[in-house]
Amino acid sequence: MDIASAAESGWDFSSRWFRDNHNIETIETTDIIPIDLNAFICWNLDILQYLLKHTGNPSKSKMFRDKREILRQAMLQIFYNNTEGA
Repeated sequence: MDIASAAESGWDFSSRWFRDNHNIETIETTDIIPIDLNAFICWNLDILQYLLKHTGNPSKSKMFRDKREILRQAMLQIFYNNTEGA
């Protein structure tokens, strides 16, 4: 599962997914929540809501806007540390 997930991410066998940064046997893609990939998902939700709003589908636009806001709040809770400012 972890190897397939790494390949699916487009990062294939990058040390990004390795627990020890050197050994493919320590790959842990299902245990890592990368901020950049989540940011892209959030951005895509924003693009979808914008396009739907401007093409006359306000109810679907709201659905994607709500999903984006839920993800944004989760990202702030999980990834942001006010003490460290990051």
